[in-house]
Amino acid sequence: VNVGGASAGAVGLADYTTQADGQADSGGVDLGYHQTDGVDPAAADLYVAEDGDDGRSGTTWATSLRTISSALALAQAGTRIHVGAGTYSTNSLERFPLVLNKAGIQVLGIGATGTVIDAAGSGQNVVLVDGVGGDGRIEGVTITGGYATNVLEVGQYGYGGGLNIRNSTLTVAGCRVSSNWAVARAQYNYVTTQGGGIFAQNSA
Repeated sequence: VNVGGASAGAVGLADYTTQADGQADSGGVDLGYHQTDGVDPAAADLYVAEDGDDGRSGTTWATSLRTISSALALAQAGTRIHVGAGTYSTNSLERFPLVLNKAGIQVLGIGATGTVIDAAGSGQNVVLVDGVGGDGRIEGVTITGGYATNVLEVGQYGYGGGLNIRNSTLTVAGCRVSSNWAVARAQYNYVTTQGGGIFAQNSA
């Protein structure tokens, strides 16, 4: 315990445990396999569907939420968010960018042709991943319609119109990232933008 060469927070494991009692790692990182036993069972798996309702619990398909945004607000470290078939957009009240910022969080669609996350018209990145470690994962979705400019005063991020990954360890599998933009325009003084589809900084 506490014998690693870095802090648990620095390597994205502060919300994980090596202990049988589920006590979260803190201070120097513990040696050994880190798991998410400390996750509240009510938040271990959340479900989102086109016929869902954000007033529900989201803990089963029968009580699914309507938006990924609401599932992310309820999520804890290690939560798996299962997203059903359909298009999730501003028309369905999604709030962009979708922010993943908890260790081990996962967004799992049914496949890139079936689950589409579309930020068109929002003027925002589709997904912002910040400080996610452990088993962080995005799988089986299409990410489209993102728009990145360096205008932070209006909440935009100039990198990774589709997927902006910062200070994270993330697996992206079976996804389609298409028709996203990183734009430098005259009205923004041509501030540098990078990664129309995906931009990763200090990440693996």
